[in-house]
Amino acid sequence: MFLCVCKAVRVSEAVDTARAGFDSPESIKQVFGFDDDDCCGRCAGNIEAIVDLVRVQLARVEPTP
Repeated sequence: MFLCVCKAVRVSEAVDTARAGFDSPESIKQVFGFDDDDCCGRCAGNIEAIVDLVRVQLARVEPTP
């Protein structure tokens, strides 16, 4: 499924990028160029949701001291 039609970025690509350490909506936007003038911005809310979801998933995986 596409996250951003303007940039042809799939949800799985954004999830993988967030898991790789780009863990803020701003960093995801920069990586894929969502902050360029040729992007409509409708994906912004979904980017925040993806970042939040990945944070929760990673918190569950990390061992507690």
